[in-house]
Amino acid sequence: MAKKKKKAKEKSKKKAVVKKAVKKKKTAKRKRPTARAKPKPRKKNKGGGQTKYQESFPDRALTYAEVGQFAHSRLAKKFKVSIPTIKNWIDNHSKFADAVEEGKKIAVEAVDSTYYEQALGLVKVKKGYLPPNERACNKILTANREEYKNKQEVNVESQSLVDIIAKVGIGKKRKKK
Repeated sequence: MAKKKKKAKEKSKKKAVVKKAVKKKKTAKRKRPTARAKPKPRKKNKGGGQTKYQESFPDRALTYAEVGQFAHSRLAKKFKVSIPTIKNWIDNHSKFADAVEEGKKIAVEAVDSTYYEQALGLVKVKKGYLPPNERACNKILTANREEYKNKQEVNVESQSLVDIIAKVGIGKKRKKK
């Protein structure tokens, strides 16, 4: 029993020590927050940074566009700028815009002439010529002539919706065979 009493006294002493430590922490002076420094006023943006555009860019744009690099994303990669920057250059610099358009025309003409050669069978290989290409013929015809286009125009001005449905045959039941 004597051992139990000793252990109980030791525990109570430990609790008392812990309570004193807690009281000291509570009664310790709290630090007041320091006054914050006033924020510095920000400088107003006066129109962005210096432009990367140079007078030699129209020539480069023409060269890139001639070889099929006329998309804004491709030009942006070539000039190491963003796509909106390319759009701004096209809007603000007429020489640059003209060079991109001219390069597009040259690239499209080159593709058309290649299709034309393929359509007629004029492509030369080691053993002779390739036979005419049907896809190339379709491409040339649909690009240049209205009667070969893959579009249908429907004039619906004077007809009522009921008449159109009757002609097309929507809603009719099919007979079982």
